[in-house]
Amino acid sequence: MAKSGKIKYKPGDIVTIPLPEARFAYARIFEDHTFGIFAHWSAKPEPLAQVATHPIAFFVSGTDSAIKDGTWLVVGHVPFQDAEASFPPPVAICYDYDSNTWTMGRPMVTHKGTEKFVTAKEVAGLDRLLFCHKPALVAATIVDRLIDGNHAYYKVRPSGSSSSAAAAPALAPQVMQVAPNPSTTGPWGARAQENDDASDWLAGLEEEPGLGLGRIDEAFDQVLSAEPSAYLEVTECAEVVAAATVLAKMHGLAFAADIASDECMAALAKRAKRRSPKSTAALVQRALLALAAVQDPERSELRGLMVTQEHADLGAAWSKRMGQLVRGLKAAHRRLASA
Repeated sequence: MAKSGKIKYKPGDIVTIPLPEARFAYARIFEDHTFGIFAHWSAKPEPLAQVATHPIAFFVSGTDSAIKDGTWLVVGHVPFQDAEASFPPPVAICYDYDSNTWTMGRPMVTHKGTEKFVTAKEVAGLDRLLFCHKPALVAATIVDRLIDGNHAYYKVRPSGSSSSAAAAPALAPQVMQVAPNPSTTGPWGARAQENDDASDWLAGLEEEPGLGLGRIDEAFDQVLSAEPSAYLEVTECAEVVAAATVLAKMHGLAFAADIASDECMAALAKRAKRRSPKSTAALVQRALLALAAVQDPERSELRGLMVTQEHADLGAAWSKRMGQLVRGLKAAHRRLASA
């Protein structure tokens, strides 16, 4: 749900992260949506002076929505010595943990927005890039590593290792492995359906296509009913893009052809025939307004995750896709308005 207003923060800030079972962890904010997790947890919140005496145990990449809505409290600031120190260490990308292979053919890392190939020796022991797209997943990862001591799953396995992979934690299917660009395999992508939240929304649409137009309108409403300055979380943003893309397919836009099955689209078309051109034009206009909010760099968590220095190619592809979607829906709106 959209929150009213948002809290600003900067690298070097220290935040308190509530964990299950009335426990608290602490993190220092680094660049690139990364949290340095202190090697310490407590049964009640502790002051900065006590927290900052502990070293950083590991890093977690994830959403900052819980900071912006005030769930994770900023309790102080410890400045970095220089800009270089504000970046987390290199992490492995394009790596399949289960098979212990590299999807680009050889080891690859990302650091400070730059991706490069490295040797097996250089990547040995590094964490792999996993992105927690919900605050609860950040907390679950912290529990798994900090409290339960399960680190193996999050790291690159030894080169040539024939040993069994470490058991994946229960949260694993919900944590995204971020690919460096849209051409590589991975749950992030420029298309609307290449996102877990959007995929879930589309699956619901396929199950009950007769309710589709209502679901589309609800997706737009959760953004449009929020206050103008409200922070929009990744789930609601992803659902807006998915709903708008379905609407685009209903109006014959070719790039949206694979967003939903023919059976689902037929059911939607049947429902749409009951609406007047004026009513449909109003729905398209709502889609355009919601998409404008999703592309707002000050409000949209989805845009903040997609358009980053670290994944410039993915951000460019996503922005291009959004531009196509907006232009196509504007053309559809003009046709409907003149009907």
